[in-house]
Parts: sequence; C-alpha cells; structure tokens
Amino acid sequence: MSAIDATIKSAWVMPPIDRRALVIEGPDRMTWLNGLVTCDVVTMARERVTYGLAVQKNGRIVSDMFVIATDDKLLVFVPSSVADSLCASLDAYLIMEDATIRVGDYALFGALGPRTASLPSVGDDMKWHSRGYDGFGVPALLVAAPKAVANEAKAYLRDAVLGEGGATGTVEEWAQLRAHGFIPEFSLDFDASMYPQEAGLETRAVSFTKGCYLGQEVVCMLEMRGQVRRKLVMLSYEGEPLPAKTAVVAKSGDSAGETKSAAVSLLENGRSLGFAMVKRTLADVGSELVIASGDGSSRVARVVERTWP
Repeated sequence: MSAIDATIKSAWVMPPIDRRALVIEGPDRMTWLNGLVTCDVVTMARERVTYGLAVQKNGRIVSDMFVIATDDKLLVFVPSSVADSLCASLDAYLIMEDATIRVGDYALFGALGPRTASLPSVGDDMKWHSRGYDGFGVPALLVAAPKAVANEAKAYLRDAVLGEGGATGTVEEWAQLRAHGFIPEFSLDFDASMYPQEAGLETRAVSFTKGCYLGQEVVCMLEMRGQVRRKLVMLSYEGEPLPAKTAVVAKSGDSAGETKSAAVSLLENGRSLGFAMVKRTLADVGSELVIASGDGSSRVARVVERTWP
C-alpha cells in the first residue's frame, strides 16, 4: 500500500521524529506553561496532543511544540536543535511558581490515518503514553516513550498498524506527505525570523481565546488589525524538486520570495510540491509565479491548497 493510500484509508507509521522532551513537573506546571506559549494548555484534553508555539516578546517564533499531559507531568516535544536553549529560556520565567523544567530522555513517534483511532490501546502499563492528534489533516496517534523502552513501543505501534493493513514509512515519503498536507517543519520551512501568521500556523497552533502569554500582544494585533508582508505557501511545478533558497519571482520579473523544502508529488506524475515564502500579495491560491533555477532555466509554479485527504 502506498504512503498516501495508507494515510487516507488505513494507517501509516511515521519515520523517526527529531524531537527532545522538556519535562515540566509540579502543581503549577499547567498554568505556568500556559502563560508562555500560544496554545491553551490549561483546557487541553488529556487524551489529545496539543500543538503550539513559543514566541518572543516581539511575536516571532522561537520553536514549535507538541504538548502531552500525563497524570503528573507535561511532556513538551520541541526540535532537538533548540531543546537546551529553550529549556534555559523558559526556566528563567520560573519565579514564584511551584514547577520545574528539564530536558528529559523521551522519544516521540507516531502514525497517521483513520485506523489509528482503532489501534489497540498503547501503554496501558504506563511505560509509554499514546495520544490522538488532529493537526495533520487526518487522524493521527503520537506516542511518547522513555528512551529505555522506545524500541519496544515502536515495535508495538508498527505491529498494530500492520495488523490494520497499514504500512510503515520512510523519511522521503514523510516529506511528500508533509507537502500534500501542508505540514511545514521548523528550520526547513519556517524559523525564528517569522511570525505565526507568516508560517500559516495561526489556526493550528494559536489560541485567540485563552489568557495572556508571552508575545500575545503582537500575535493578536497581527491577527486582528494588521497583515503580514509574506506568507508560506505550497507551489506546484513540473519536474524534480528544486533546492531550498531558490529564487521565486512574479510574472512581472519582480522578486517574490524563495523556496523552502520540496518533494515529488504523490498524485501528479512529473510534478513536485514545494513550500515557499512569498509576498502576501502573491500568495492567493491559483497565483502563478516563476521559480528561477540557478542554471538560468525557470519553471512556472502555481500556488495550491492542501491536496489531501
């Protein structure tokens, strides 16, 4: 079964996720973290994963995160490259709160697809924690396990998915699925120079009904009163995927932005899908742009929507 068929019709095991866990413990852990991130931690459902962002005071992204609540702690999975620095940064905001934060030895992995909802219960013995997640556009299951039992948990999940007629995936297939599902990845498609709205994460990662948090004023002002100057979009074009930082220009020849990560389309033979950061005025679905390759050639690209499920 192909990756996209498994994702849409059955279940598909994701390749390893490069995340490290910030472990937050103590009675005030929920309310304290809630005041520092864009997602609503206090009202998060215990059986679901919550996705959010840490942002600076100026509203720009520091990191994205998957938050899992257990009975006695929060597991906050962030990109490995920022785990130590973000832990130190957040720790500086512990003043009077009864909470602690540290980098912990946990692994994060998961599966996509409708059959994930019917997988056998994972982690009844509390050696690992499984939670549903809704942000990929299809049902998903994310599993957090102490690294000491991670291989056991991964094998359990793999066998459960294969038992449902699903499939296991590769890094290359995940890149393709991310493109089709418009699932940008930190450091590849968005980074600390961007606002949540520029990365297209305002509906997926930001609560506009929770209380105050660090950077809220700028993020909310952008949403309610302003407009960002650039937007992350998905481009469809003929041929093999082009490398990141390839120039994108308007049909008039004016500079429009640059490409980010890209992958071969799973649905259209001979075409590729690629993230690109472009001027907001050129970001509407259906807009035609030109990708200027370094060899002097160019390709016409079209801004497209999420193409699955």
